[in-house]
Amino acid sequence: MSTILPKVNLMSLTEIAELLGMTRSGADKLVKREATFPAPVTVLTGRTRVWDRDAVENWARESGRIETWDAVDDLQLRRFIRHSHLNGSTG
Repeated sequence: MSTILPKVNLMSLTEIAELLGMTRSGADKLVKREATFPAPVTVLTGRTRVWDRDAVENWARESGRIETWDAVDDLQLRRFIRHSHLNGSTG
């Protein structure tokens, strides 16, 4: 019998920094010091932490770090463009 895991959209510290408009170092300090910030979902090889994207985006809206979906939409658009270029898509 196989185990079916729930689909989780993960987010790196670099993506958190982009979403919040801060440096990666600033985001690292924030996730360590802000008591209400969502805990990482897991730690990948080494020290690479990843978070549930929905939880982080909800936290950012609820805490007033982002006011609208615009910041989320902008981050998703930039990620799509970067992914397209990495895969050789020209559109």
